[in-house]
Parts: sequence; structure tokens; C-alpha cells
Amino acid sequence: MLSRITPPSEISEESAKSSMAEKVLLILETIANSEFPLTLETISTSTNLAKPTAFRLLNTLVAQGFIERDPNGRRFQPSAKLRIMGIRSEEHTSELQSLRHLVC
Repeated sequence: MLSRITPPSEISEESAKSSMAEKVLLILETIANSEFPLTLETISTSTNLAKPTAFRLLNTLVAQGFIERDPNGRRFQPSAKLRIMGIRSEEHTSELQSLRHLVC
């Protein structure tokens, strides 16, 4: 089971300045967990990130090929690259579990 990334609003004041990596992971988690492509508004609201911040990070993720815009360009969804990463991760986890059974 995947653990949930703590949104910026739930982080203590000491850690209130979440790193850019945490923000990117929060966006990826939000998009990956959705059944449908999401708008900037929905992503911003769901992650408690300001729209300009979410927009900038979404554009970076699109440029790097981790997410893509839907055909009308207004919503964001996981790219094939992100889906393949998830599949490979799951395969790796299954292989490790198989090896543990052989060792034990």
C-alpha cells in the first residue's frame, strides 16, 4: 500500500516551507490517483498549492514527459512514461517478494 504524501497545509510551521520535490511528488500523486484528467484548479485545490506554483510545476512535469495534457489541453493526466514507471516498480516489488519466499 502506498503512503500518502503530506500536503503543505498539514505540515507543522517548522516544516512549512516544503521543498520543491515534495510539491512535485504531491502533484504526481494527485494526478496518478485520479480516474480522470484534472484541471489546474482541481490540482491546485487538492494539493493546497497556489495556482501559479502548480502551473509552473505542471509545465515542468509536462516538459519532462511525466504527465501530459489531455487532447483539449485544459486537463492533466499521467503520461505513458509515468505509467510505465509504475508498472516497472510493481514488477520489481513482485520479484523481491518472490525472492524472499525462496530465501525463507
